[in-house]
Amino acid sequence: MTSQTRISPDPRLPSSNNGILRPIALVILGIFLVWIILTRSLAASLAENTPATALALQPQEPRALLRIAKTKLTEFLKTSSHEQPSANQKVYPSTDGITNLARLAEKVFAPANTDPANTPEGPSLEASDERKDTPTDTSALHNDIRMLAEQAIAVDPWNADALVILGRLAEHDGDIQRTADLMRAAARLSIRESYAVYWLLLMAQRNNDAAAVLRYSDTLLRTRGGSLPLVVPLLAQAVEKDQTAADVTTLLATDPPWRTSFLATLPSAMTDARTPLHLFQKLAGTAHPPTHFEISRYITFLIGKGFYELAYYTWLQFQPPEQLARITALHNPGFDAPPSGFPFDWTLSEGSGVTLEIRPLPGESERKALFVEFTQGRADFRGVSQTTLLGPGTYELKGSLKGTVVGARGLVWRTICTDGATLGQSALLRGDFPQWRSFSFAFTVPETGCRAQQVRLELDARSASERLVTGSMWFDDLELRRSQP
Repeated sequence: MTSQTRISPDPRLPSSNNGILRPIALVILGIFLVWIILTRSLAASLAENTPATALALQPQEPRALLRIAKTKLTEFLKTSSHEQPSANQKVYPSTDGITNLARLAEKVFAPANTDPANTPEGPSLEASDERKDTPTDTSALHNDIRMLAEQAIAVDPWNADALVILGRLAEHDGDIQRTADLMRAAARLSIRESYAVYWLLLMAQRNNDAAAVLRYSDTLLRTRGGSLPLVVPLLAQAVEKDQTAADVTTLLATDPPWRTSFLATLPSAMTDARTPLHLFQKLAGTAHPPTHFEISRYITFLIGKGFYELAYYTWLQFQPPEQLARITALHNPGFDAPPSGFPFDWTLSEGSGVTLEIRPLPGESERKALFVEFTQGRADFRGVSQTTLLGPGTYELKGSLKGTVVGARGLVWRTICTDGATLGQSALLRGDFPQWRSFSFAFTVPETGCRAQQVRLELDARSASERLVTGSMWFDDLELRRSQP
């Protein structure tokens, strides 16, 4: 009998089956991973514009769930707004115009493209054509919205959008405590959840919680563009209250990024036009005092409203001590300082074809004057002006000039009332004046109807052809004084 030797396979060598199965397993795993990545990433990219398609790829895609929930919420709120509240439904009490502000907030903070008619997949998210004439079942819609939001939270527990949706449903149900809890939770998760922050701001205003009003106002103004019209009326009330004005000042003294815009808008929201001045005076002693621009905008607002005396008083309050000592009826009459940009200082409005500057006189570096130069062509001369507050009476304006102006008409100095009525004017200033020469004219401010005036240098052109002017002129040593009786 022949013996056979049985050779066992080396365990260190792969079997032929293992060698085939392992690459197949890797391919399958790779395909599965690619499918997972594609479906998830594709679903996420489709969630905003085509949420139904996104859910077909990924049934628990949270952004798609919330997109549909927001669309349904818009429909629900529109439908339920026409219904009368039930006997046991609590109605959110609103005061101080909160209801109107909330309606404006809805427009500002409403999610984009939540109108079913404007949704790419609108037909799949709203009732069919056969049901459009049938009253919407708001309770079923309410439940659909709640379930969608809760599904999104189950997948993404930190989703602030879902909490806001649930909060708005609770608000509609009259459960203000639950609404407040949900809105606070949403705001804690994301300070950019503007609807929640604004809701909390309104609630803080209603509860006279000044600290919360300032905190939520600051958050909203830092994170949401377009919220200024909503926040200013609420902060304005805080500014006008003695017990909270100091807190507003402290906040503004930190120079938040929204401060300048807020201060520019604030005067129109005040019941007392003097309140911004008081605020500016308090800010003057801080590390961030009022800026030139902030004060200028306030003064311009006052002049536009006809509060000339308050505007002038405000301007004086922020003049350097050395300037106050030189204040006269006409500020900076010798053009010794560059224009400050305030209405009670010189305003130079060049236009095309003309140069306006306050510059040193040739050969006299210590002496400055107003320089007007016309280039070739038609001049769009918009003038030099200064607002004055002269009491009733007769005055004389005089000054000196030097230069050459050639044209059909010439330059003229005028005094006018703010309503445009001319009080007086100089002779036409044209021709060649190689040496300094004087000019003057008298005018009378009437007893009534002319509380503020303007001193203006203009091109006395009555037609387009009369704006063809060349040459240059210097003006200096202006003086405005009351005539002796």
